[in-house]
Amino acid sequence: MSDLLVIKSKIISMFPDNSLNDIVWEYGFKFNFDRDVKTIAYSTNFTPYTITKAFEGNADLLITHHDAWPFMNEQKEYCNKLLEEYKINHCFFHTPLDAAEFGTSSSLAKAIGMKDMYFTLPYHGKLVGVAGYIEKIDFIRLVQLCENILGEKVRSYKNNNDLCSKILVCTGGGNETTSFDSAITEKCDTYITGEYGMYLQHYAEFHKINLIIGSHTKTEIIGVRSFVNNIASCFEDLTSFEIDEPSY
Repeated sequence: MSDLLVIKSKIISMFPDNSLNDIVWEYGFKFNFDRDVKTIAYSTNFTPYTITKAFEGNADLLITHHDAWPFMNEQKEYCNKLLEEYKINHCFFHTPLDAAEFGTSSSLAKAIGMKDMYFTLPYHGKLVGVAGYIEKIDFIRLVQLCENILGEKVRSYKNNNDLCSKILVCTGGGNETTSFDSAITEKCDTYITGEYGMYLQHYAEFHKINLIIGSHTKTEIIGVRSFVNNIASCFEDLTSFEIDEPSY
């Protein structure tokens, strides 16, 4: 059992000094209930489904990558009411987790065996994509590796005949051509992301860069898992569980 404010302090300390100050809308704590934390539930998304699953698992704290954003209107209001009803505290980390060494893109990059990794691809003033090298591999085998890691089928488009060696990973919503520009700039042969876009497909084909596209949820849960494991490792009596979401 751990004090909520101690956990909050530990979470904040995991991010570099001042890195949270300029994107305060991209993370948040909804700590409305004075209860010690024995169990953390975690998921990519903050939805009625994940809140209910956290409650059913007797979680005291729900950690998510996404919030229910303002443009989701009545869903955001309903989610916050559910938190009140179930008396569960919640925090979310979006861009800060995307840009973290233990975060979304970096965790997936490590899972596929990427070496010499570095951040690229700007978003909200941070770099959220990870480029680097893997041992040369046939595209089909790389697709299979990604499916095994993500636990889902992916969309894949082979746009060159080379073995894959330099990859750019941008988990979640990397379907914009402006995001894909980083793969061009960094001279990558393969781009891995979590959202499909027709224009992205055309653009990648034009530039002869392979595409692997998983779901937004599954490409990012690896980073949330890493985040929560880092938190739990600091407290002997803290347990956690992952909420199994559909491949949104």
